[in-house]
Amino acid sequence: MYPWDAWQTWLYTAKAWYFNGSPIDMLPPNQWATLPNDGIYTVQGDHYPWLPPAQSWWLASILGAWQESRVLWPALAAALALGLALWGQVVAVTRLRLAGPLAAFLLLSLPLLNTHTAIAGYADLWLMGFSGLGLVALARGLLQSHQGQLWGGVVMLALGLLVKHDAIIWLICGVLLVGLLRIQGTKTKILTLCGAVIVGLLSLSLSPIDLKLNGEFASYGEILWLLESWHLLWYLLPGVLLLTFLSGSNARKTAKILGLIITVLLSSQILLFGATSAGSWIITAASRLLLQVSPLFIFALVCLAASIVGQEKTRLGWRCPAAVVAGSLCLLLALGGWMLSSANITTGPAPTLEFKAQQLRVVYGPMRSAGSQLRLPPATEGRAIVSTGPVDFDAAKFDILTLDIEVEGKEQSAQTFFWRTAANPSKPFVQDFSINSGQIVLSELSDWQGKIVEAGLILYPAANHTVTLHELTFEASTPMTLLYLSASDWVTPNFWTQASAHRTQLSSKQSLPALPLLVGLWVLLCWAALRLFTGATPLRSMLGVAMFAWLVLDARWIHNSYHQARATQAHYTNTAEPDALDIGDDVALFEMARQIRETLGQEPRHILIVTPKRDDYDRFASRRIKYTLLPHAVHIQKGQVSTHQIKSMDAAIWLSGKETSIHNRCPPPLERTKPSVLSSRGILCTVQH
Repeated sequence: MYPWDAWQTWLYTAKAWYFNGSPIDMLPPNQWATLPNDGIYTVQGDHYPWLPPAQSWWLASILGAWQESRVLWPALAAALALGLALWGQVVAVTRLRLAGPLAAFLLLSLPLLNTHTAIAGYADLWLMGFSGLGLVALARGLLQSHQGQLWGGVVMLALGLLVKHDAIIWLICGVLLVGLLRIQGTKTKILTLCGAVIVGLLSLSLSPIDLKLNGEFASYGEILWLLESWHLLWYLLPGVLLLTFLSGSNARKTAKILGLIITVLLSSQILLFGATSAGSWIITAASRLLLQVSPLFIFALVCLAASIVGQEKTRLGWRCPAAVVAGSLCLLLALGGWMLSSANITTGPAPTLEFKAQQLRVVYGPMRSAGSQLRLPPATEGRAIVSTGPVDFDAAKFDILTLDIEVEGKEQSAQTFFWRTAANPSKPFVQDFSINSGQIVLSELSDWQGKIVEAGLILYPAANHTVTLHELTFEASTPMTLLYLSASDWVTPNFWTQASAHRTQLSSKQSLPALPLLVGLWVLLCWAALRLFTGATPLRSMLGVAMFAWLVLDARWIHNSYHQARATQAHYTNTAEPDALDIGDDVALFEMARQIRETLGQEPRHILIVTPKRDDYDRFASRRIKYTLLPHAVHIQKGQVSTHQIKSMDAAIWLSGKETSIHNRCPPPLERTKPSVLSSRGILCTVQH
């Protein structure tokens, strides 16, 4: 269970139900001090619907044990069911057998859907089956005047409220669409519209969201067109919709209905993220909301394409390959113009600064010289610092840093690059990077400016492999360097993190052109060339170009997923704690939780975790221990704790910070108690009643 919200909310609830033997109410965390001492659990999302945790609780009950990976198996079945359901609906509308598997492939190849299946635990995948397929059924009902599909879709939209509160958005949109397209009479339509608005305002008043204009909405375009979450969906869907209207075919009626549905859905997102305080969540929530109704978008894309391709009678001959060549040349010209405008053009040879391993100073840590290399031996903690020593060069002349560092096993371990400037030599600036992730584009860093007086690396050891440093090189960005850097960025695997459940991003360098943007532009340029060369709209050829482009992006995604799977297998094959996450020091947290469970026994106890008021790391550590200590009912207190609060507990855990030395005795008010567990991450003190 990788995503944060999965194990602290939905899966925590399911696990608590399993150990309790039956579902029980989950209460807010801030009420822990007033709870009766009868095994009550608190959870972050105490108000969340019950259906997502119910399926994991049900499977664990059948298995007879709580197994971290197996309780998420239903996510794979849910994804396959989504593809099969969409297959059937598309075939029913288009009457084309090949359209069904095409729709299933397009849906199941979406990178964002893949991440929600692979690092499962969120409710959005399940909401796709209710809100997403509900909208598909509603769209089919509107297209074919099928009453069963129409009202079945409305019922599915309503059932989505059992999965996640976001379903209210799609339910309002569905009711509004039925009112606009199926109900006769202007007055009735106005009443339906007013009713939908009133329900929306009531839902808004009952939520923590306030009306507020938000300037962050501009990043919505990046989510749709620059990131890898959607492949080419948001290039092709508007394009095919426009082509349908231009074709002059009978498919215009289909385009009008599906276009109105898409417009209503996207308008709800504009209102939500552009006119309310939810705009501050756009980075984490926007893609997940669209994922919930993505079956409708794929359904619309395939149905529109099928409705216009079957009517085409144009013969192209040589003009089709010529148009593809012309579109490709236009893209190359645009890419060349970008490289020339972005390059750091200088007279004479491009400047380069090389620092071999022998020239670097080991400032701190167990880094050892081995011939022309510096090596950091395997370890589970610690670090080493190497520095260039005093230097003097202008940051503006050097845009790219090449790091020749390797780790046996090719794992992507996190490291840190640092530098100091003449304007503020006492303050080091830092930038994290991953080994094997390519070069660092220094011009992207806002603090890379002025005179550089020192640079270096903070290297963290790998658990099972040696980290070897050969050299670091500063160089200017020439057109060829930018081309190589872009190509390297496109083919170098960039592994998922828990943030991948919000947005899937394979490119590690923001200043370089994103591959979805380039491929999307190539499709549009080829389409424009086909239109110019033929004087018509050769839809079959245009869709062939689009499908080829989609497969190119999907090949890149499969390549990345293959390396991700190999790295995951290598890590969990060699780890001592297979249930621990590969982030932070989760292994140490699991070990501490194991010692606490052995000390307290299997009978559920009330435990208080006391954590310092600092950063997200302490929040992560306390909630991870809370999850791993189930069936014990654990509550979290930040800062000081009173004697009254301690006496209502059976034990208390004091966590030490990431950089703080551990206690060797119990803090007040248990200073007279001897620690029952002493760990690198904190101590356990039992309360004597």
